[in-house]
Amino acid sequence: RTINYELQALHTFYKWAVARNYLFVNPVSLVERFRIPKRSLPKFLTTDQLRKLLAACNEWERRLFTTFLMTGMRKGEVAHLTWADINFELNIIFIQEKPEWDWKPKTDERVIPISPPLRDLLLTHYDQRTSEKLVFPNKEGNLDTHILPKLIKVCRKADIKPATVHSLRHSFGAHLRMAGVSLADIADLLG
Repeated sequence: RTINYELQALHTFYKWAVARNYLFVNPVSLVERFRIPKRSLPKFLTTDQLRKLLAACNEWERRLFTTFLMTGMRKGEVAHLTWADINFELNIIFIQEKPEWDWKPKTDERVIPISPPLRDLLLTHYDQRTSEKLVFPNKEGNLDTHILPKLIKVCRKADIKPATVHSLRHSFGAHLRMAGVSLADIADLLG
């Protein structure tokens, strides 16, 4: 990819030089570019792997990773999730900009519905909260920036291939699709 980008830059430069009559021919126009294999399919966890993962979690980790799996939120969205973002009356989570942390969602702000099992989990988590502001803070009550190491540790404990936080998002989408949810609805939920 890097060489292809460099070839493209040279091709553009020499095309400019030909247009200005500094050269007669673009020497890069006949150079063949590398064929880049198509990206691999997104990785997701199977139902069995998800069961093992959640069984290997402590209670706090189970709530954290279940929230990922039942909402499809990105790592930054969960790390910056505040109790004010959750409306238990309307059963929604509002993903919105957090100027105090200089953080914006990767895509537009959106609303994620809360399923009944997730609602129960979040209410239990609220009753045992360690921060009045953040839903999933670190031990000091600040933003938790070490979610991936926790996930890798739990994957090792569960004896499954280490997953990424983003693979939990892919798992949310893949399992919804396997359950027959339309791609348009999945795209809306994932933002």
